[in-house]
Amino acid sequence: MTTSPAWRSCTAPCWPCWRRPTCPTWWAACNRTPPPLLRIETLRLVVEGTHDIDWPEDTLITPEGAIDSILQAGRRTPRGDDIVLRAALVLTRPLHGRTIASEALLPLDLGPARPRTVLLMGSSDPTRFMPAHGTDLLRFFGQVFRMALLARLPG
Repeated sequence: MTTSPAWRSCTAPCWPCWRRPTCPTWWAACNRTPPPLLRIETLRLVVEGTHDIDWPEDTLITPEGAIDSILQAGRRTPRGDDIVLRAALVLTRPLHGRTIASEALLPLDLGPARPRTVLLMGSSDPTRFMPAHGTDLLRFFGQVFRMALLARLPG
């Protein structure tokens, strides 16, 4: 089994430190190229509003209301709490930081006192994230990421 250089320095027995979400190596890994297992080119945490929270370094902070616009763009029936799979939109391409063809948006519920948050995945493969695809694995991944993020946040 090969590992990405971002995780090689970690001494935890898990990948990538799921049992130790406060591990600095885990958070550093979140800001690097995603592992090939996920078959994605970008993985970004997008947070709405300004909050005095020490977010991971590469987190994108957006203005209030931006996440609703991002989630509902291109949808006939807006459902802000559901995973969105679609072709990359002009609106979201700058958030990825590189050219991508399809994207998955995973809303993360951090609780009522915390800002709206979305985990944004991008792929250069136009068929990687399509609306007809199932979301069970993405939902699981989002929940694992959410739990790790909640463990890192104060309060």
